[in-house]
Amino acid sequence: MPGFCPATADGRARQPMRLPNTRFFCFREVDLEQVCRNRVRYRAMTKTALIVEDEIFVALDLERILTEAGYTVTAIAADRETALAAAPECGIAFVDVNLRDGPTGPDIAARMARDYGVRCVFVTANPTQIGDGGGALGYIRKPFSDAAILAAARLAGEGVAPTNGDVVVLR
Repeated sequence: MPGFCPATADGRARQPMRLPNTRFFCFREVDLEQVCRNRVRYRAMTKTALIVEDEIFVALDLERILTEAGYTVTAIAADRETALAAAPECGIAFVDVNLRDGPTGPDIAARMARDYGVRCVFVTANPTQIGDGGGALGYIRKPFSDAAILAAARLAGEGVAPTNGDVVVLR
């Protein structure tokens, strides 16, 4: 299984390591917290996105825009349970406020940001329902343009501030 590190009795991980100037490997102990931090950084550097949207045509439009720009959409989720299950595999997320299970978008964004380091942007017709932002970087109003989604993706993935007014930055 790729990425599998057998754990030692004290909870540390054993990771394969190539011995210098040879083709042989040995195992070294590594700090599990550091491994998790590195995986979060790697996900943020890769172009992986999660779409949390219950309207299928909106979700497919977001997927089209992101895929054409070189992003990999790891999942489309329509509710809290599906979104949180898919969160560990993505670096950025586009989250609607009102989903199939109610106005759970702000809570989902806060949990994904806190628990998995996912950088979230809301895509909503109701920005007044966002509240304090729930850990999200900003929001885009529906209906949206391709340029607005790409600006938000650059904000979330690369930290590049948007140059137009399509993305409202919250923090």
